[in-house]
Amino acid sequence: PTKFKIFDIRKVPSAEPARVGKYDQLVMYELDPMRRYIVRIPEEEFTEDLMIQKIKEDMEERGKFTGREFEIP
Repeated sequence: PTKFKIFDIRKVPSAEPARVGKYDQLVMYELDPMRRYIVRIPEEEFTEDLMIQKIKEDMEERGKFTGREFEIP
């Protein structure tokens, strides 16, 4: 299991055009002091379980590219 720490949650206006007038929760989490990330969750859907799920998905997506090298022609 991977541990993470929530260091802030902020209510912000949604940036999605279809959600104008609604709010999201920005969840800022850290894996260690050098790795801090943010996930955005619609306020009306926000639960602790969904927050953990979204962080897990974010970490999995980030892991697909971590350590890979690319070359630009």
